Order: sequence, then structure tokens, then C-alpha cells
Amino acid sequence: MATIGSYESNEQPSAKDDGPGAPLMINMSPDEMENLTGESKEGDQMVRFDDHGNAIKEPGQASMFSSIMNLSNTILGAGILGLPHAFASSGYVLGSAFLVFFACTSTFGLHLLADVSVRRHAVTRDASFYNVAQAAFSKGALVIDVAVAIKCFGVSTAYLIVIGDLLPPAMKAMGLSGLALDRRLVITILQFAIIAPLCTLRRLDGLRFTSTMSILFVTFTSIVLLTFSADKDLDVSDRGSTEHVVFNYGTLTNLPVFIFGYTCQQNIFSISNDLKHLTMPRMNAIIGTSSSISRPFALAVSFLHF
Repeated sequence: MATIGSYESNEQPSAKDDGPGAPLMINMSPDEMENLTGESKEGDQMVRFDDHGNAIKEPGQASMFSSIMNLSNTILGAGILGLPHAFASSGYVLGSAFLVFFACTSTFGLHLLADVSVRRHAVTRDASFYNVAQAAFSKGALVIDVAVAIKCFGVSTAYLIVIGDLLPPAMKAMGLSGLALDRRLVITILQFAIIAPLCTLRRLDGLRFTSTMSILFVTFTSIVLLTFSADKDLDVSDRGSTEHVVFNYGTLTNLPVFIFGYTCQQNIFSISNDLKHLTMPRMNAIIGTSSSISRPFALAVSFLHF
């Protein structure tokens, strides 16, 4: 077997390995592996290249649980806070129909994106909206990437607004005062002390613990809403409209709120790239489980909060 430097490949050559299109297998030390790939490895690792000379990325290491938590947390984002108002503008029956319909379309969209990721990027693990759009229509790939970036910027801004609206009153209820109640200061400190460090993580899998905590907090909030709504002494004099079906201009203007409440497609490629043993059944299981976890919370918040 041919050697490269002082390292010899462990595998014997075969007929199918011959030719210019065969992957190049190199057995390297951890230090050389780090110099080549920028990642430190334990033990000897095999570096493989595709027909175009691009290094094939190592398989993802994210577990099913981690992927489910991250996707569920993405679905249960800031958009869920706007669902009660959108629900009220549509009525119980029509609002429930909208929730179910957009939940189904969102899940189907996730399935299609995951299918593309598995079929075309299971080896290279470089699935992204840009790569998918470039394969579909190369001239519009940049437009798709910019649209996703603007959308994600809007979601991030929504989170900061929610933090600024909710955290100072919570601090005041805990007896704090002064700068602790300054909305802009609170947003700035959290942005640089917590949000920015989390954004530097190389893999979405690194957010599995914060995603799990977020889902637990949403569960607690839902329990509080359920307990509050079940109170027999609850003053309902200022209760809003409880009509079964409402269809007017306000209903149409609130349709984007239903759609935004289920937004999560921007992270599906990161999840598939990180997933260990990437297969379509595993991706479908992640999508189905995350949807099953998130949809009841959306319905509960919509019903009980309003």
C-alpha cells in the first residue's frame, strides 16, 4: 500500500479503489488532523475526499433526543405568544382549523427539506438553503439566502423585544429596582452576556440543554395558564370575544401570525447535518415527535391565554 509521509493506510487496495475518482484515504495523527481540518481528534482518523477533491465531513454526533429538543424549541418560539390574539380574531372553530392546517403544512415542509438533505447531502453534511436553491435554480440561490437571513433577523429581534417587555416587570416583582428595570440595559446585557456566546457554538447540538430548559419553561407556563383558567373565582368581565367563527379583515391580517407561530424550517438543515446516522426514517421521527410535542402547547396557549 502506498504511503504518504510516514503514515501508511490500513486498508488494502482493491479494484474498485483504483482510478482517479477513488476517495483518498489517509491515516493521520491527531496533530496533523488538526492542522488539516481545524479539529482535534482522538486516535487515528481517516480523511476522505470526494471526486472533486473536497474533504468529506465527519458524520454528525447529535442524538435523536438532542435533535428533537432543538427542533421543538425552535417551533415553540416567540411566535407562540401572538397566537392568542390571532385565535381571538378568528374564533374558536376557525382558529383551531388554522392551527391544524398550518401545523400540517409546516410539518410537510420540514419533511421535504429533510428529504433533500438526506438524498443529496448525507455524505458531505453541507445542506443549506443556499445549496438547495443553487441546485434548483442557481440564479436565485442568493435571493433565497438573503430572504432566510432577513427572516432570522426578524425572529431574533422579536425575541429581544419579548425579553425587554417581560423581564423588567418580573425583576420588579422580585423586589429589584433601579437599573435592573431599565429595558434597554437589560436587553443589552443579556444580548452580550448570554445570547452572543451561545451564537458562537459551532453546532446546533450544543444548544440541547438550553432547548430542554426552554421546553420545561413552556410546560410550566402552560400549567400556570391551565390553573388560572380553571379558577372558579376568576373575573371574566373583561373577557374578549368567544365567537366560534370570525372572518373579516382582521382575520386575514392575522394569518401571518399563525404561520410565524410554527416557523422552524431555518434550523432543519443544521439538525440534519449534525444528526448521527442520518436517515430519512430518523428525520421523520424527529419531525413527527417535535410536532407532537409542540402542537398541543400551541393549542393550549391559544385557548387558555385568550
